[in-house]
Amino acid sequence: MLHIPHDSLNATAIAPLPGGGMEIVTGSGGLTKVMRSRDDGLSWTVVAGAGLEVMAPADLVYAGNLHPGRFFIATNGGIWTYDPLNGEVITANTGLEAGDLDVIDLAVPEATSDGPVLAVTFHGNVYGWDDGLKRWRKSLVTGMPTRTASVAVSPRYSSTAPNGPLKTVAAIVNGVLYLSTDGGLSWQTQAQFSVPAADPTQWRLMSMAFAEDYATSGILCAGSLRQDPRYGGFSEIGEMWRSSDFGASFTRVAQFGTGIETMCATPPDGNGARHFFAFGPYYFGRPTGFLRSDDGGLTWTDFGSGQDLATEEGSGPYGAEVHGWQKYKQACAVSPYYAQDSMLINARLEGLWQTKDNGVHWTQKGLRSDREARDVAMGMDQNGALLAFGSGYGSAVVVSDLSSSDASVLGLGCPMAYQKEIEISPNYAQDGMIVVGGVENMLLWFSPRVALGNPYNTTGWVIPPLADGTTGDRVDGYIRVISISPNFDARGVPGSDRTLYWCSWEQPPYRSEDCGLTGVMLDRVSGGATMTSVDQMTIAPTYDASTAAGRSDVYASRQVSGDLFRLNDTEWTLVYRFPSLIMGVVADPTFSRPANPRVFVALRRAPYMAILWDYASGPVMQPMALNLGTDTLPQDIAAAPDFGARPVVYMSSWAQGLLKLDLTGPSYQWQTVGTGYPGWYVQAMTVSPNFASDRTVVLATQYGLLATDDRPGSTWNPLTHESWRDNDHPDLTPYAPNDPANPMPDRPFEWNLVSPASLGYQIRMLGRNARRADFDGSYVTGSAIARQLVLHTAKGPGQGAVMLSAEDYFTGAPLGSVSENLGRPSGGLENADVTLVLPGIRAVRLRVDVQLAAGESFIFDGICFER
Repeated sequence: MLHIPHDSLNATAIAPLPGGGMEIVTGSGGLTKVMRSRDDGLSWTVVAGAGLEVMAPADLVYAGNLHPGRFFIATNGGIWTYDPLNGEVITANTGLEAGDLDVIDLAVPEATSDGPVLAVTFHGNVYGWDDGLKRWRKSLVTGMPTRTASVAVSPRYSSTAPNGPLKTVAAIVNGVLYLSTDGGLSWQTQAQFSVPAADPTQWRLMSMAFAEDYATSGILCAGSLRQDPRYGGFSEIGEMWRSSDFGASFTRVAQFGTGIETMCATPPDGNGARHFFAFGPYYFGRPTGFLRSDDGGLTWTDFGSGQDLATEEGSGPYGAEVHGWQKYKQACAVSPYYAQDSMLINARLEGLWQTKDNGVHWTQKGLRSDREARDVAMGMDQNGALLAFGSGYGSAVVVSDLSSSDASVLGLGCPMAYQKEIEISPNYAQDGMIVVGGVENMLLWFSPRVALGNPYNTTGWVIPPLADGTTGDRVDGYIRVISISPNFDARGVPGSDRTLYWCSWEQPPYRSEDCGLTGVMLDRVSGGATMTSVDQMTIAPTYDASTAAGRSDVYASRQVSGDLFRLNDTEWTLVYRFPSLIMGVVADPTFSRPANPRVFVALRRAPYMAILWDYASGPVMQPMALNLGTDTLPQDIAAAPDFGARPVVYMSSWAQGLLKLDLTGPSYQWQTVGTGYPGWYVQAMTVSPNFASDRTVVLATQYGLLATDDRPGSTWNPLTHESWRDNDHPDLTPYAPNDPANPMPDRPFEWNLVSPASLGYQIRMLGRNARRADFDGSYVTGSAIARQLVLHTAKGPGQGAVMLSAEDYFTGAPLGSVSENLGRPSGGLENADVTLVLPGIRAVRLRVDVQLAAGESFIFDGICFER
């Protein structure tokens, strides 16, 4: 099952801030890279600079014992440090050997210690950080390349202590445990764990933690794992080993239905007790939760917290955005104020999880915002207003009218909440059509403000048949790219066409010439090869759907590659193989043959952008890295409609915002567009169809659509002020304490799911389903920053009552509540909204309480947040 939303993490750490606050930092091998939050995860901004953003973070720690304290971030390309007080991000690779920059794990001692930062690399080498010299020193060479490696430092490490517990450091490399009692000058192999694991079916140590009082207790716990042969190698089982004699010997104290991937030990809590925590993957049917030991690692319990994970759609190592070993990489961090707040966090495949009661209950933090836009398209409406449409990640389509600053969500009745790609008809003012693709295939939307004329003879959301022209079967898949003919008009007026191209993860590209009614597979490659999935596409302005010869100059990149192809009617030809992954491609608006067959290509790595002339005699490529630095991570590329008069190329970068390159010369230089970029990651961009007059550029970012204009002194203007959090968003947690099937009433418990079809299509929903409560006392919790909450539900016969309430997120002070009886004596179900106005924009905890009499129910289709 696909895990939606993709919010996978594999690293986290926490730093204390002056005045008693804290900063949480997370790392992911997926989209979010390195993020930071100072409001307990309510909002996030990127940590970027010095090339960090182009790497895949593996681990991070906060070295509070250094001066100044700073985060160390391990990646597949070295180590960076980040100072939370001044925001400085710098490389810290001095001393790491060339070819040994793929760092797997990091460790630090307590903030009161003067111990080292340790790092272990893929090649099985351990390094220690010398903060005085600002360099790494190699400490251990194992000669065993592996992804299963970890390090640990005695919590109260003292450089002035004699050799022994206060100078102990440890490393696990491919299941072998190495110990050093002299700060890493010399190492010994622990006799019980001296044989490396030959394959995943063999037991191997994976993680470890010193007791916080290790110097006196001698307690060290180590977790192991192996593939479970009963499940064909698709899951793990685990063991816990414990030493109480400073690592001289270990005893197996527990076995688990999940592997142990990471561990941590706490300082004394508010009652003076110390604890160990252990974390592993979650598997349906074997719901091991978050493990805790209160007796120095002798016994372990999860308190039933496996149920806390049970409502997470797509839990487990399948269908997530990260790949390979990072699916199994976890991290945990203890609050710097643990004795007061009992707080820990766990970064895992299913996102960021937090406990505030010392590990008894856990809830998920929303990492990816319901405002997030993954793509953007712009058009002029029938009144000449400039509209920007964003494909939402949980909110369907977000719309902003740049002429009036109005914003809204095209959510009601949209069967796909989580979207990827969006395109707009070049004749939107007349046909009112947009097309989106994502997890639920493809949808069309027709504006009710224009006259009917589309082939579906309707307005609003439409699910196109997408019937394969050969088999007649529907073409299904997770659509990642859509491109519309420059002559498209859904009305089919003379001189236009109804051509659109699309491609999903699971299929080769398709072309529809009838607005999505049917499609033709385009899987042939010249020379006899077969075309696989593509993830970038552009159609040149010379495209002519009326002839076979005219159905050419469609360019596409093979998925996750640097291979750029050109389509000639029904056959693809490889044009050029770039040295880096293609992130975006756009045809020159003045494209022509034979004089100017030019396309612009954005690349993940240097040269970052290239110009390609696709001449009949052979391609000519010109790299355009110029003054771009290593912190450039291109996301998309565009050229404005007035390119002939003003030849400027625009490129969005993941953390930098918007860049431009004026091709008039004579000295080319990339320039930043817009001032005060807010530090949100970017996924896509587009330019206004009226660019010659308004110079408007809009980015799709983690917090929705963000606009600027390419004029001196221009600033950034957030456009997305409203979002709809679908019922299955990770930050909306359902409870059903009175459901007889619920084994632990104080924990989250899934409600029944209902679809529009199951309710006779009486109501429209966002997404494919809604939740239904059938038991009195059920409730939903969540958190947000908003000025108004709108609960989306239904009213009619058999519906109960509901109360929507909010309190201040940090103080718990009540901010208001509203109740409504949704029952009606007769008629059918109708959509209903319950609105709670807050006293200004506030950080809130919200709660939806359900009051049901016998036979009544309540439908929950999410909450709209207005800001």
